[in-house]
Amino acid sequence: MEKTTLFSSVYNIAKDLHIEQTVVQRILNAYFDYCKQELCMGYRVSFSDIVIIVPKYEIVTYKATLGYICYSIAKNNGFSFNTVFTVVDTFLARLRDDIIDGKPATIRGIVTLKPYREDGVITRVHSAISQSLQNMVKANDNSVRAHTHQSIKRIIKGVGSSDR
Repeated sequence: MEKTTLFSSVYNIAKDLHIEQTVVQRILNAYFDYCKQELCMGYRVSFSDIVIIVPKYEIVTYKATLGYICYSIAKNNGFSFNTVFTVVDTFLARLRDDIIDGKPATIRGIVTLKPYREDGVITRVHSAISQSLQNMVKANDNSVRAHTHQSIKRIIKGVGSSDR
């Protein structure tokens, strides 16, 4: 299956939420940049219930929620909190649905997720950190690794299929 491109995600989110594509693009770029900055500083970043990116040398002073991240993006970029939260939440929900449907998914510049099939059934999801993120984090004398979230693993194995 083909992965959904960022361009088509931006188009569909803008269409469904009745906002301009440039607004959606700016919000998602700000979200990706915020997450990269957190990782470079040594903080763990969780993408909803999809994947968790963990630095080798982790600073464990706090765990930012999606609400806090969206608040920061809204405050720094002049958007309303509700708009930012809705765009990011919709993006992550669609990403999750793509993975469950067996499509590869990418959080641009951060991680690529690829479901693997055995006998036509998705058995696991492979996560790969982007090379550009690895280089950014390496410049700060650190490294990162990705862990697929347990809820995705449960859904794929059929235990939590009613959650979908």
